[in-house]
Amino acid sequence: MNSGKVFEKNFKASIPPGVFYYRLRDSTASFYGGGDGSNIRFQQSNMADCIIFGNRTLFICELKSHQGKSIPFNCVRQNQIDQLTAAAKFPFIVPALVIFFPDVERCFAVEINDWNNLVDASSKKSANIVEIAEAGYEVGVTKLKVNYKYDVLGMMKDLSEDINGE
Repeated sequence: MNSGKVFEKNFKASIPPGVFYYRLRDSTASFYGGGDGSNIRFQQSNMADCIIFGNRTLFICELKSHQGKSIPFNCVRQNQIDQLTAAAKFPFIVPALVIFFPDVERCFAVEINDWNNLVDASSKKSANIVEIAEAGYEVGVTKLKVNYKYDVLGMMKDLSEDINGE
């Protein structure tokens, strides 16, 4: 299982009781050798990996696991940026990127408008951990024997307070 799928599995296992979680199905490209799916005529293209509902707020999350201490901006597809940005216009919907850096065992949640501002303000093609920390919120990470546990409830609280002003 690749590191991204392991992150998704661990993130799902970190969802607290009483919080709704739904994993959106992967695109058909993954069944035909992965890649960008350009060899497939009709391809589903999700805006994110999962939806979470709790604290009277809907979170639409794209989960990314990336080696090193930076993440390229192009690792998030343009259709995802566009759709998440459109969703951010509605009250009580928080579209966010959740980025895990396994090399340093740190995770961050960045609301999509803050991600867009980071990308727009940068002259580079990637963002490092310091920039991501300034744009978003650090998600607590606990290392278990093999896997990780994430403070999803704390992440939800930080993001919803920022967006909803609670």
